[in-house]
Amino acid sequence: MTDWASTSSATSVGAHVLRNTWIDINGNSQVMPDDTPGALWANSAGGPTRDGRLGIALTAPGENIFATYGTTSYWETFTFNLIQDGGGWYGRQGATSGASPIAVGAAALMLQVNPNLTSEQARRILKETATQDAFSGDTPNEDWGYGKINILGAIECLENWDHCQESVLSE
Repeated sequence: MTDWASTSSATSVGAHVLRNTWIDINGNSQVMPDDTPGALWANSAGGPTRDGRLGIALTAPGENIFATYGTTSYWETFTFNLIQDGGGWYGRQGATSGASPIAVGAAALMLQVNPNLTSEQARRILKETATQDAFSGDTPNEDWGYGKINILGAIECLENWDHCQESVLSE
């Protein structure tokens, strides 16, 4: 982990694979055979930090997700990345630069539910509501952190704030 990601106030997010197939703008089927949906992306960062902390807080979908593209951008020239019916506006992206905005968006949604939420509370809720599966194994661990982001679980925790404070935030 880099020094920036190791900052104790940072929430470092790993990336897991969302899909491995899609239809491109030209109607061609695209396949990423080395990507297994649900698995950790092969180049996702891992821990521990230099001082021995876990490092990764959780993972979010990051590999083979789709986001907006500028129609005059460099990336838009790769038509195999452009998704069918996206009009050239939506293309495949990957890596933690795809996963991190999902985690930031989750935090923004959490703040809509509870504008008084502290950054520490938000981090704690995201960690405690993260899910585990056959890919992540028992968590926390150095590759998956506390598991896969569960945005709905985090929002439901906030909607039942009294229970959330008692169960998640009191630990």
